[in-house]
Amino acid sequence: MSLSRVVLLVTLGCGVMGCEIADLDGTPSSPSPPPAASTIAVENFTASSTPAGSGVSTYRIAFMLRETTGVAATLSDVTLTALTGLGGISRSFTAMQAFGTNRIAAGGTVSASVTLEGPSSSASQLRVRVPFTDDRGNTGTAEGLTTVTTGS
Repeated sequence: MSLSRVVLLVTLGCGVMGCEIADLDGTPSSPSPPPAASTIAVENFTASSTPAGSGVSTYRIAFMLRETTGVAATLSDVTLTALTGLGGISRSFTAMQAFGTNRIAAGGTVSASVTLEGPSSSASQLRVRVPFTDDRGNTGTAEGLTTVTTGS
């Protein structure tokens, strides 16, 4: 029997029986690592408050999300929490309201610019949280924290 016929029979036999193919040095090849989950970072996060009178302030908030792993994801709600000495004041929005979409492309970005009125407070920081589910079924949360600047 020729060498090429033996190689063909061994290859066919392994295909049918599920043999493990070894590398050229004789060691079995290692399995592929599981696919990476999406990683989404909060970038360019700014928040400012301007007194609007009668104990009310106008808050201007902007931030961007960047997907950095190459896996697209569906964004859930966006929660903004003003952190004060007395706890936090939260507002929630749908991803569609904040970004105009509920999807972030693999390697892509989405930006939000939100203006809202709320009680004047001693909020020194603002936190954003955006839960997501990537296209491989993995879940995560993009989070960021910024200092609130006060205008006049």
